[in-house]
Amino acid sequence: VFEIMLFAPVMALFVISACLVLSGKRRIAAAGLAVLCAAACLGFSRTASDRLETSSRDYRMQYQAKFVPETWKGALALIKTQPWIGSGPGSFQVRYPAFRRPEILLIERRHNTKTDHPENEILEQWADGGVVGLLLWLWLFGALLYRGWQRLRDPSVDRRDSGYLLALFASVAGAAAMMNVSAASRFVMSGWSIYFIAGLMGAAGLAESDRSGPVLALPIPFGKALRGISTLLVLLAASGAGWQFLRIFKSDIHHNMAVYFSKKAQWAEALQEYAKEYPGAGAYVMAQYFRGNVFGDRFNMTKVYDPASGDINNEARDDYERAVDAYEQVSRLAPDYVQLHYQIGSLHLRRAGWADSHDQAAGPYLERALASFARYGAIDPVFAPSYQRMWQIYMGLGQKAKAAGQAEAARKYFSEAAASQENYLSLCRKYASFNDPALADPRTKAAAFTNLAGAYFMLERWRDSQAAYLQALAAAPDFSEAKRNLAALRKKALFSDKSR
Repeated sequence: VFEIMLFAPVMALFVISACLVLSGKRRIAAAGLAVLCAAACLGFSRTASDRLETSSRDYRMQYQAKFVPETWKGALALIKTQPWIGSGPGSFQVRYPAFRRPEILLIERRHNTKTDHPENEILEQWADGGVVGLLLWLWLFGALLYRGWQRLRDPSVDRRDSGYLLALFASVAGAAAMMNVSAASRFVMSGWSIYFIAGLMGAAGLAESDRSGPVLALPIPFGKALRGISTLLVLLAASGAGWQFLRIFKSDIHHNMAVYFSKKAQWAEALQEYAKEYPGAGAYVMAQYFRGNVFGDRFNMTKVYDPASGDINNEARDDYERAVDAYEQVSRLAPDYVQLHYQIGSLHLRRAGWADSHDQAAGPYLERALASFARYGAIDPVFAPSYQRMWQIYMGLGQKAKAAGQAEAARKYFSEAAASQENYLSLCRKYASFNDPALADPRTKAAAFTNLAGAYFMLERWRDSQAAYLQALAAAPDFSEAKRNLAALRKKALFSDKSR
């Protein structure tokens, strides 16, 4: 949507500039070529759109129209925390999850995803470099466009060169506009070409048409010896960068192999591949996250010393300890990475279950699980399983407290259990317009209402419990658990005049 909205004005800019700068047949040829290019591109876009099913096309339109503005809102919230100095180059993707709006997750219809860029170069420069970084970027492209326009209007410029300069000017202007509604400039192929074209236009804008002679490829104001040393240093730096690229590329291969083995539950092979990943690679954080998931899935609670699993100093560990260590590494590098806190909460919950089955204290692990689920809920408040897990923990703690004769503590836990489901159902109503499959799923709603009814029952709120069961059946008439529990509630005839 935004790309098409920008494409037409950029082509119009090219035609207007051609009419002002060129003359005669050149003007007609440039304008005609621009119109043909515009018609071809728009026609191709329309054809590709028509091939999509109506539902897919509507979803893509919603994605474009809503995703970008909501991302900008989240980015602005991030910027407000450090508007003057920024957070440092490349920090946006690390800090953004704490400011991401719930609407983004509903638009993407995924929760295990991350946003690397804010779809706006001005916002990214501002978030990373603060006001200084933003002004430098604006100065760069503003100066290029201003100088390019001056050269186009300069009557001394050879008209044979005007066509090339005009094409570069329109390209840079279009790229600068596109960079503020898209993350294209942050990807290798398109980003390289954008800055390369900007450099060409800068060179063309600085060139003097009435001068001729050799051009110094490295215009460094040093003597021949120092220029040679500088050239050697540049070559060494380029070689080092190339070597780093190869290491990162090889690391990505190991990462893909590790994911393949993980999906097949071949834990030893997966861990072996994860261990080969390069710390500077883009997927390194993901690798540590997946290592934690592998340990959590394998969950071997026998303490052994296993260097292949990352054990050091002859220290025997179990998979719970290894998973905690892997997740802590992720937390140091990216504190709110994807579903990190939900995975940590699930790990603690599983550890609590193991402790309970082995006559050990489960309370500390349940408290850690609750803290992790609560933190993830603050980052992703529209993820239904978080509320389900919190309800499960609170109900379990409440029943234990009730069995121990701790009525006040039990009531507190049951109230928290009810609140978790009330919050979730409130979000379902708030974001109903997004038609998210998870939030709109009748059985998911029925399960939430059934959970809520169970918490009300433990709080002796009989009428509220019956109402919740009825809402569960209204959402999914065949939901057996609600049917069974409602029948039992009515059979016991627990209602009284004082019931709420």
